[in-house]
Amino acid sequence: MRHGSHPTMPQVLEQHYRRLLHETSISEYVFATEVRDHYELLVPPSARSIEWSQHPDPTTRMRRDAEKLSRWFRDDVHARFPVEALEAFITAFPVERRFALQQELAERQDLLAVPMPHDMAGADAANLGRVAKEAGEAIVALSEMFKDGRIDMRDAGLAPAALNEIEQALAALVEMRERIERQALGHVKEESVR
Repeated sequence: MRHGSHPTMPQVLEQHYRRLLHETSISEYVFATEVRDHYELLVPPSARSIEWSQHPDPTTRMRRDAEKLSRWFRDDVHARFPVEALEAFITAFPVERRFALQQELAERQDLLAVPMPHDMAGADAANLGRVAKEAGEAIVALSEMFKDGRIDMRDAGLAPAALNEIEQALAALVEMRERIERQALGHVKEESVR
């Protein structure tokens, strides 16, 4: 696990949440509704402690749920992010943004997040396309660092973007390796046998 000054997990979640609201057309009301829907799907009724709005007016209910979600990111000790809502919060993100969040959370534990391969028609070609795309983006980011023929301390400002692109390329390659092992060689992971 990495040590040093890095944001807390709720701060990471909030950063991704704020970027989602700022960079997309998704409103806090819509996102809160998604979190609530996922929460009610994923958390058994007997394990639920979050009291969502029961207001009969859908707009008021959405607004109140959005306010509740927003309170989770305040520094108030009584409004901390509820662990039971973590999975619902993450799965409420659109797929690409969800994966970026999962990558950052995994990296905090010195792990690499890799999406599960899908066995649908065309997935092999899509996976190959993703490998090419991610590798190309990593090469572009690295080429910026190599403009003077080497990587040194002057490239520190470019390093985070290059490392992020490398992580995404690695994830795409690992997914492809697992697809080949499973589909061409018949290897099955221990976890998937259970």
